[in-house]
Amino acid sequence: YGEYYDIINHVKATCIDGEITISKYDSPKLPFSFLHYVNPVCGKDTTSVVDLIYGIQMKIDELYSIMSEAIKRNPAQTFIVPKGSDIKVTTISNRVGQILQYNPVEGVSNPVSSVTPNFIADQYINMVNMLKEDAYKLVGISELSSQSRKPSGLDSGKALQTINDIESERFEVQYKQVINCYVD
Repeated sequence: YGEYYDIINHVKATCIDGEITISKYDSPKLPFSFLHYVNPVCGKDTTSVVDLIYGIQMKIDELYSIMSEAIKRNPAQTFIVPKGSDIKVTTISNRVGQILQYNPVEGVSNPVSSVTPNFIADQYINMVNMLKEDAYKLVGISELSSQSRKPSGLDSGKALQTINDIESERFEVQYKQVINCYVD
């Protein structure tokens, strides 16, 4: 389903399942009320939150994809067993991990070790967190606001009201746009 309005040539076109119907449209205005995130500088376009953080979200999605693949491919646990020991590798059960054998050093205690390797370096997780912070800053909201949580230590009613006022100020433009939309 789609609609097209031409207020200059006074035409309305409706498309339903590929069938186009054209009719006359006499009104000098479009039958829509526009609610912009910010006032458009010129024309009828505006930048939405999605547009603002699109690049950041694509990078976060890419990093999550890499981490997901690393989780799938990485063994959850690894047992390291010395060769020639009395331990038979086949007797160790580890469905989600792997078992490696090593050549023992003579005269040194060569124990069976259990290790859990990192599935991915911490820099990837840090990069995701940094990108999330950048997205919050770019949009102009705090992480606490997006989760409807109050900062720790704010317990009095006055403190909560003050922080609410501070966080609400940045949305004053959008609030006025909503009011203007209803008035229009």
